[in-house]
Amino acid sequence: MKVLTPVKKDKGQKYLAVDEQWLSTAVSRVRQPIETLFGWIEEKTSIEFAGKVRSYQWLMVHVFERIAAAMFFWNKLRVSHYSHLIMNT
Repeated sequence: MKVLTPVKKDKGQKYLAVDEQWLSTAVSRVRQPIETLFGWIEEKTSIEFAGKVRSYQWLMVHVFERIAAAMFFWNKLRVSHYSHLIMNT
């Protein structure tokens, strides 16, 4: 597996080469929705507060508990949105 990262300009370099610009754009388009998803999960669950978990098993419990809470919140938000639309028709 190869990890692709955006290309950064060197100090004093004004422009990236066309192939480097294309790669940076492609990588950013893939990363942005993933980072948005993880940002939303962090915002809704405070999942980063797992620093005091001392075992792998309890870390997994903590992570999946928080993800389940986020999915519950998302589903509740979606259902309330649709019920609001149905009641106003």
